[in-house]
Amino acid sequence: EEDAKTKVENLKAKGNEHFKRGEYREAINCYTSALEIDPKNAVLLSNRAFANFKIVRLIILYNRLENSLPYL
Repeated sequence: EEDAKTKVENLKAKGNEHFKRGEYREAINCYTSALEIDPKNAVLLSNRAFANFKIVRLIILYNRLENSLPYL
């Protein structure tokens, strides 16, 4: 069985791959699982925060686009 450090690194790498593909929710899930093992890991906290930011940004952009459609 993997030790805790290896498991955290594997979850982080998996989260990074999801992030690169724009799969932000899946990335967040990976980072969150890793944080359950290593809750003070600053890199994981930062990565999860940035993935959340990307989701919020996409929602804002979608809303702007949706609001501009009547003017096209």
